[in-house]
Amino acid sequence: MKWMLPLVLLLAACSPNQVTTTTTSTTSTTTPEQSAVASACLNEEQKAVVGQPFAQSRPVLPADVRIIPPNSLYTQEYQPQRVNVNVTEDYTITRIWCG
Repeated sequence: MKWMLPLVLLLAACSPNQVTTTTTSTTSTTTPEQSAVASACLNEEQKAVVGQPFAQSRPVLPADVRIIPPNSLYTQEYQPQRVNVNVTEDYTITRIWCG
């Protein structure tokens, strides 16, 4: 009978875990103050390059701009003065943002 408790504990430890997770959808809204902070590193000329080819917009952008092609991986550490540019496969700018 002494072996029964260790056997039960061993079987319980080996059983597959059935974890049920639920996901909730949250919508984040950006306040005007947050938008102002997020675009603080951009001037009006830089904000206007969305929709233009990257090569044409290159003189307007800083030298250390980070180009993010579609489906690429990139680090997400926040650096407020860094300019990020999302581009399409043919290097048309779709988004420009700070961070």
